[in-house]
Amino acid sequence: MNVTIKDVAREAGVSPATVSRVLNESSRVSEKTAARVKKTIDKLDYEVNVSARTLRTKTSKLIGVIGASITNPFLMKVLEGAEKRARELNFSLLLGDSGQSQQKKLDYLQIMKQKDIDGIVVISSEWHNNFFLELEKSGIPTVVASGHVEKFSFPGVGIKNSLASREVIEYLQELGHKKIGIIRGPLKDRISSSRRMAGVRAAFQDLGLNFDSDLIFIGDYTFDSGYSGALELLKKNSDMTALFAFDDRMAIGAMRGAEALGQKVPEDISVVGFDDIDLSRFVNPRLSTVKQPSSTIGRDSINLLLNVIKNGPGAGIDNFKYVEHELLIRNSTRPAAD
Repeated sequence: MNVTIKDVAREAGVSPATVSRVLNESSRVSEKTAARVKKTIDKLDYEVNVSARTLRTKTSKLIGVIGASITNPFLMKVLEGAEKRARELNFSLLLGDSGQSQQKKLDYLQIMKQKDIDGIVVISSEWHNNFFLELEKSGIPTVVASGHVEKFSFPGVGIKNSLASREVIEYLQELGHKKIGIIRGPLKDRISSSRRMAGVRAAFQDLGLNFDSDLIFIGDYTFDSGYSGALELLKKNSDMTALFAFDDRMAIGAMRGAEALGQKVPEDISVVGFDDIDLSRFVNPRLSTVKQPSSTIGRDSINLLLNVIKNGPGAGIDNFKYVEHELLIRNSTRPAAD
């Protein structure tokens, strides 16, 4: 049976965070406590290879990145920001492009556990319990970019998704839109989708808007699902005057779907997306959307990870850094027709 960081913590009478700090030679742990933890590590033979790596004075200057998908333009921008900051600090990145697959994440984690990495940045919006559990057991310093996983104690960087989606609904309501369709992503194992949906529900309730299942379409963050979503929602709701999609790809697909039914954007229907990918500025009409500062998220994730490597993780949410989002008003929205 593999010994975990929690086993070491239990045996030594300290928290898992303290064990991690000892492994990373943090000055925040007293000499007496550090000696007790190291003695327990030797006694339990906990991850000898990891201990040897983390207890040395020099770093490998190598950071693992798990989750960024080359098919997701937003996550790729986060990766670019992380890579640029890492390079500035003379670190290199080892990329494991797992897409949405939990098994691929687990496979890459096993590979990275054998490599001489200093820490891991998870660039993903999926919440896969088994993966995060194995990541926690590994004891490798970790930061989650673009999402906060409450069940685990990983520090992270991202926006307030619930607030951002609420602001979209409030903006559309201020324009006079009363029947607003939602093209969302799957909620299961999706950090961002769940938060955005919570913001939508709260806004609908507070503004007295009708929240009907016929106004919801479950997409998969692709152009095609946005296209299909617009077709289905408009056929069910001929009086719908606005659409909010949980990412720009679905929003752009929705604009094309509306046009296929003879609906003009924004004259007949307003459309809002999320992320502010490059394409959102070049489609016609230019897409109104929520801007996530993707490069900043990547950059700050590296900064936070290096702090964790140096000082050890703190208590979960206390280590989460929120960055500012912005609702960008472009040409795909207008006041509802009288």
